Amino acid sequence: MNKRKILALVLCALLAFSGGCSLIDIDQEKADALDKAKVLAEYKDTDITKGQVVQYMTQSLSQQGATLENVESDESYWETYKENIIQELAVNEMAHEKAAELGLNQLTEDETAEIDENFNSTIDSIKSYAEYVAQSAVDLDDTLSYDDEYEKALSYYYDEIGYTAETLRAQMEKDFIFNKVYDYFIKDIAVTDEEVKESYDSNVSIQQGNMENDPSFFEMQASFGGRIFVYPEGYMNVRHIFLAFDDETKSAAAAAYGEDDTTNYNDLITKGQTALQTKIDDIQSRLAAGEDFTALLDEYNEDYTYSYEPNKTEGTVTGPYKQVDIPGYLDAVATLATEGQISEPVVNYNGVYFIQCVKLLAGVVPFEDVKEELTSEMLSSKQQNEWYDITQGWVDAAKEDGTLKMYPERY
Repeated sequence: MNKRKILALVLCALLAFSGGCSLIDIDQEKADALDKAKVLAEYKDTDITKGQVVQYMTQSLSQQGATLENVESDESYWETYKENIIQELAVNEMAHEKAAELGLNQLTEDETAEIDENFNSTIDSIKSYAEYVAQSAVDLDDTLSYDDEYEKALSYYYDEIGYTAETLRAQMEKDFIFNKVYDYFIKDIAVTDEEVKESYDSNVSIQQGNMENDPSFFEMQASFGGRIFVYPEGYMNVRHIFLAFDDETKSAAAAAYGEDDTTNYNDLITKGQTALQTKIDDIQSRLAAGEDFTALLDEYNEDYTYSYEPNKTEGTVTGPYKQVDIPGYLDAVATLATEGQISEPVVNYNGVYFIQCVKLLAGVVPFEDVKEELTSEMLSSKQQNEWYDITQGWVDAAKEDGTLKMYPERY
């Protein structure tokens, strides 16, 4: 046995004695390192490893609110997704090669300053996160060291995003150069006003047909996340001022409501309303005097949904087919016929609501209201399609001449 192995075993034995290490741990670490080092693609002299692929997947999926485990478990999607990600990383290498050929990897002082500004802003956000976590930990346990908790939180965050401060700056520069290459190849792509109007008319026709067949289909359509061009009757943007009952009243009233105990329920919400009557009277009198709804919302509202923008100003889309689990809410919305109109107080087991119609939405959204955003969406889509065609050409050519080899089966 050589000296290095003897030293490793002695060190491990000492650590194991104190519960810090085991041969099993070392074997697992070696296995993990070998697994991460698997080469899943080769482009010229550059290897793309499983570790790089996993990191890229994890970061990409986290931005979408998904996890790698979710995707891996979907057998119908996983193989295609895996191959696409490996190809994306290969395209990244090709794009940086193109950047060098075109001189796009030479950054100006202004470009470097822009990267530095973004980097410093990101670092400040990370530090703020670590400060918050550390202070929260110390507030819960004053025997803890703030500095230790801060460093622990900082380390945890960097582990989660897969970077150190130094590698994060380098990656931001690579991303910047990649975007320069992207912009270079798609700069001549455009959409005309005629194309935008044609798309608008087509979508309006489709959505009108859906509404005529079944107005309730609107909610399913809205859940898909696409742009809405036609709203059913009764739809509007609303916002509300909410006054909450105390937890005991709220819990008891909700239970009575669920049990259809009407007498007890009415007694409980009447009791809750009485406790809030001073606030209710103040809101009603100030609204009657013409005071701005937003000012009262800032002062009284206890619903976080309307404490931030754009909901606070623009409200949220509500109408007869929306699922709203607040007794009496949709009935009150149905009484609002003009923009700015405010409902009578709605009282239920949660508390008291004053609902305002911000904007009436029923019917077809005017073309001018969506032209700018629709143009931007169509241009982005057309640019992405062009980029895909260009980069797929790079990939096909590299596979043909043997400079790109991909091994997704090694994952």
